[in-house]
Amino acid sequence: MKKRIPNTKYQIPNTKSGFTLIELLVAIFIFSLIAVAIVSVFVSTATSYGKAKAIKTVKENAEFAMASIAKDVRMGRIVNPSAGYSDGSLDKYLMVSRNKGGKICYYLDRTAGSSYLGVITGVTDGATACPDPTSSTYNKMVNLSGTGMEFSSNAGFYSCPTDISTTESSCLATLPEKGRGWVEINLNIDMVPGKEMEADQVNIQTIVSSRDYGWQEVN
Repeated sequence: MKKRIPNTKYQIPNTKSGFTLIELLVAIFIFSLIAVAIVSVFVSTATSYGKAKAIKTVKENAEFAMASIAKDVRMGRIVNPSAGYSDGSLDKYLMVSRNKGGKICYYLDRTAGSSYLGVITGVTDGATACPDPTSSTYNKMVNLSGTGMEFSSNAGFYSCPTDISTTESSCLATLPEKGRGWVEINLNIDMVPGKEMEADQVNIQTIVSSRDYGWQEVN
């Protein structure tokens, strides 16, 4: 009896061979590179968005504060503030006498790490200087503490008081009958060195004059 030879013409080849260890390691390595790249892009985008949002929020707060100061200046009289910064005529205090009575004081602190712009209301009419922030509480309109930002060295107030009897004041703007004061508001903000931000500086400035020409006649 002849031995039967199996027919291999229609047999399905064995395809169950798996990955080798080297192929598996290479695949894991490539996948890890892709995953790290995706995570890095996501973290970078989220960080940039957070910094841009922080700058936008601070800028909006500073612009709102500037508008509030400008409103008080227009509707009141500028009073000589107490001694402030020593660089030129730049001052960290601004005192405004309101037409409805009482005075309001603004204070800008440029201390590194705890910069803020504060306001205190209800100052008595007889006060000639703004309250000291070490003994009085100023409500913080713009607080830069912990934001990676601080008020720049040229932030503050340049003001000319609404005091027509002060003839020695070189800033006094006089008209034929009456004079009025003005203030330049500088709320420029710098980024703290060593902390990467989306901008180098935020510049917020304006000049506002009082609508009150004074309550005395110029002789």
